[in-house]
Amino acid sequence: MPSSSQPKITPPQPRSSSRQALYAWIWIGFFCLAALIATYLMFVEPPPPHKIVIATGGQNGAYFHYAQKYAEDLKKDGLTVEVRETAGSVENLRLLGQNDSGVAVAIVQSGVARAEEVSQFWALGSLYREPLWVFYRGDKRIERLSELAGKRIGVGPPGSGTHAIAMQLLAVNGLVESNAANGKSGAVLVEESVATAAKSLQKGDLDAAFFVAAFDAAYIQELQKDRSVKLLNFDQHEAYHRRFRFLSPVTVPAGMVNLSQNIPAQDVNLLAPTAMLVVRKDFHPALVPLLLRTATRIHGKGDELSNPGEFPSEMFCDFSISEDASRFYKSGQPALQRLKKADELLKAKKWKEAIETLNKASDSLGGIRIIRDGLQQAQLGIESDGLLKKAPELLKDKKWDDAFNAYKRLMQILGETDEVKKGIAAAQAGYAEEHKTAAPTGPTDEPKK
Repeated sequence: MPSSSQPKITPPQPRSSSRQALYAWIWIGFFCLAALIATYLMFVEPPPPHKIVIATGGQNGAYFHYAQKYAEDLKKDGLTVEVRETAGSVENLRLLGQNDSGVAVAIVQSGVARAEEVSQFWALGSLYREPLWVFYRGDKRIERLSELAGKRIGVGPPGSGTHAIAMQLLAVNGLVESNAANGKSGAVLVEESVATAAKSLQKGDLDAAFFVAAFDAAYIQELQKDRSVKLLNFDQHEAYHRRFRFLSPVTVPAGMVNLSQNIPAQDVNLLAPTAMLVVRKDFHPALVPLLLRTATRIHGKGDELSNPGEFPSEMFCDFSISEDASRFYKSGQPALQRLKKADELLKAKKWKEAIETLNKASDSLGGIRIIRDGLQQAQLGIESDGLLKKAPELLKDKKWDDAFNAYKRLMQILGETDEVKKGIAAAQAGYAEEHKTAAPTGPTDEPKK
């Protein structure tokens, strides 16, 4: 038999090549799954927490007081805030940096952060000015901090903002023993709470004391009315400001404490750091406008040292402002407030206004799910309103097929409401009567001829 007539035999494929192909597809599947998970983690934001911890200061201090106001206000928005008592700004920064501390937010005084801490956290903004008060005893008027050489000076407890700023200013004046010069004997530094220091100063156990406190702090009010102590006027306030940019020159006008007794008797120049709202860099972005909206309600009215609307502010911060906080300051109305307004508009079926409000919110928050869902609801609302107006007219004009399809679409949007069911029944009955045949049963049914 010629070779050309012999049947062609195809040899079987080796099993090893089949297994290689199977393994290749398995690896491709794993790769695709890994890519999907990575994309989710990169672009899908986890939901915000329902509870946060804020580090403050002592229970008698302004930070603790304001944090309690924050907690009360944020509770209305469904956010629980645990107010944690601390020794002050220095400890607050330390707690922020500890992953196991639970602290996500802290109120921190400007000027106390170390260089490595400045790059580690974000600021949401400054909240208010808190002046530096230096009170002293004695008949002689003191015009310079350097004149406190050899005196007993209260500098606040370690870890507090008062202690941090006192040590910096005493150092540049040569009063810290390690920096003493020109024959100065330095000073005796007493590290006790500000409330204790105020009492010690009034009793004569201290010669001077530093306080960083709000204008209305009880012990500041008492010290200004006590004629046995005097308030240091910072004649060199501009020089201090240029050396320490976190300090702003401020003036306490004559009579501010008590007009009838004219306390203080003349304008007094002081220096003031600011209280800042500082967060970890992994702080959830959805909570940023919520916190800043609360800060605006609490601090936005102004006080003795600031004008209404001046705080919260992007200015006067040691830390970089987070991008989410910057968007808050630029966008005007907080994004979350817009979401609340949009929800009200959706309930009122004001679809076009809801879409406009949601689009503005998306400029700050991006296309998060709640915005996408709201836009879809509004668009369906516009469509259903149009169909509810058009469908009865189609019935009136005896356009049974068009009416039937309109009501079927309304059923998809609104569900089986009485109006929709009656409309479908009317379209079916009209069609059946006109054509003397079975009524249509679906939106794609063609009329029988």
